[in-house]
Amino acid sequence: MMVNQIARKAVRARLPQEIVAEIKKDAAWPADARRALQSTGGALGAKYLNKLGISAEYGPEIAFVTAVSRIAAGHVLLLRRLNLLIRKANVPPVRPGEKVKGNDDPKN
Repeated sequence: MMVNQIARKAVRARLPQEIVAEIKKDAAWPADARRALQSTGGALGAKYLNKLGISAEYGPEIAFVTAVSRIAAGHVLLLRRLNLLIRKANVPPVRPGEKVKGNDDPKN
């Protein structure tokens, strides 16, 4: 979902295909981070909930908020980077309904 949103924005900014591909790669969630969260999240969450005196029954809520926060922060940082690239390229953005030559599909 986020990868496609970012790729569409890059295409509308008329960035070169190589940069669009790099941005799409950067937009993907880090696989190692995802695996680490899956394998250690439960035990680590329980440990710190106990240290903070918070009941373990709230563990899922805390884990959810933490994961969403990380994903959202990464998304915002990538959008800022993309906006900077667009400004540096000084390219007028595509207007609604306008076709981008040679770069019609952001999913490529």
